[in-house]
Amino acid sequence: MKTIYMLLILLFSLIEINYSQEFPDEIIFYSNGSTFSPIVYIQGNAAILWTFDDSTTSSVPNPIKNYGFDHLRMNRLKITPWNALVGINIGCNGNKFGSDTVSYQPGQEVSKVEHLDLAAPYLLLWYSSYNMIDTLIFNNFISLEMLEYNNSTTFKYISLENTQNLKQISVEEDSLQTLDLSESTAIREIRASLNVLTEMILPDGITQLNHICFRDNPQLTNPFLFNNMENFPLVSELFIKSTNQNGILSIHQTFSNSIDFMAMENYYTTIDFSGAFQNPAGRAEIHLQNNYINSINIEGCKQIKYLDLTTNNLSSDSVDKVLQQLDAFGTTNGLIDLRENAIPTSTGLLHASNLIAKNWTVLTESTTFINEDSTFIPLDFELSQNYPNPFNPETKIKYQLPNESKVIIKIYNILGSEVKELVNEIKKAGAYEINFNAENLSSGIYFYRLQVGDPSSNSGLSFMEIKKMTLLK
Repeated sequence: MKTIYMLLILLFSLIEINYSQEFPDEIIFYSNGSTFSPIVYIQGNAAILWTFDDSTTSSVPNPIKNYGFDHLRMNRLKITPWNALVGINIGCNGNKFGSDTVSYQPGQEVSKVEHLDLAAPYLLLWYSSYNMIDTLIFNNFISLEMLEYNNSTTFKYISLENTQNLKQISVEEDSLQTLDLSESTAIREIRASLNVLTEMILPDGITQLNHICFRDNPQLTNPFLFNNMENFPLVSELFIKSTNQNGILSIHQTFSNSIDFMAMENYYTTIDFSGAFQNPAGRAEIHLQNNYINSINIEGCKQIKYLDLTTNNLSSDSVDKVLQQLDAFGTTNGLIDLRENAIPTSTGLLHASNLIAKNWTVLTESTTFINEDSTFIPLDFELSQNYPNPFNPETKIKYQLPNESKVIIKIYNILGSEVKELVNEIKKAGAYEINFNAENLSSGIYFYRLQVGDPSSNSGLSFMEIKKMTLLK
């Protein structure tokens, strides 16, 4: 049935029927489901008029219209005066991103919005996750501060000209190819992971960014977008995993007490952190696994409490140097992973032993040092790429938990059938590694899935990630 409705939407677009010409002073939402339950946020006194497809009306900010069955419908909104309208919510993923007053709202199966420019001078908040809109035009929305449109493979284009007050944007798990924020000069937080981005344009001279998440956009054509992080001195969360970044990653100053950088699965060869991560009372968690790093400088980076350099090109001298620098900091309760690099020399192993005495966990290609008294706690959930990969017949899988969680890890074949369950129990916060032996399996592609839930609440799934691995016999 959904296919029929989508074909109707397409036909509606192709023959260019525009019923909205009859209502030029109303915002129109074209919905396709059996119900329509939007929310508008009003500031001050205003008259609200919703007019639904069957001509019934409502004057409340959060109407619930039950049409009874799926169909393409036109729902109209008029606010008098328009300057009282500060927010529209037709779908929110519930992470309170942008406003503490906004909670989860299911998508309303909206495929098109017309006359939204009626609210252009006044609108502060826009939420439209889980819908079917393919294009959003926010040109000259001069007051807009927060924009969210996640989880829609139909969403392919957005225009943000003259949005100088936009502070936060979240457009994750969509199908955007370009994100142009050049005129969003107040931007502080960008979330654009899991799109098909080839181009990312940021404002010139921007310094107030504190959160950047572009992870899993390997099609990015600018491989040096984040080489010089001096352009973003206030960033405390940088998630650029698998974004085709290359060359040198240079960070010479940081200010936050809590820092989380994830730059794994790129093509970096050189890391220079000298001058950054200087607060020993703070915490920095750095993920650089699966790059091509042959040189790294962490001199003075006493804030680093977690450093993953798995699967790079570090020589024995470079491995020794990392261990020596960490040892010299005198910090406690951290984790350093140097596996899938060269083997440390006796000098490096001496520094590793010193770190163990300071409650560090030290993982190297030749030796694993784990201090059972370590109180290392990760900042985020993470499922790492298995190593080695390809493998025969054994491989290791690492994952980490920022809090006590119910953990399930399963292996699936390429048809999606479960072949083995590795973990199914409650685990304390920490970093873990498990061994998978595929001796009884045939060569081919397999998938492993980490599913995490919070055992102390009824919130259900809190994290899930799937990765691919290859068994070659």
